[in-house]
Amino acid sequence: MLRKYGEAADVTAVRDAGFQWMLGEYNIDQVRNAFRQYLKTGKEIPTPADIVEILDPSVKPMCGRVYQRLVERSREGPFALTLAEQDYMDRYEQQQIKTAP
Repeated sequence: MLRKYGEAADVTAVRDAGFQWMLGEYNIDQVRNAFRQYLKTGKEIPTPADIVEILDPSVKPMCGRVYQRLVERSREGPFALTLAEQDYMDRYEQQQIKTAP
């Protein structure tokens, strides 16, 4: 977090305004908790997208390669995937349906 120490005030102001704009729909306690969670493992100041992913995991981009690997593993049997992995597959399929022409 200290890597940003000493940066120009105008740069800081623009970044802060961007955070407020992107995170304005969440209350301050939610945002504080998400920052705390991120900073436990993050080495840099998070982006607004990093914080949104913590606050609302459903907005996290989904990867076709991950989906494909899960499909391959699912062929091993009915208990090859965790509930979270099955949920990922379901959400990916729904996303694909929504974006189909």
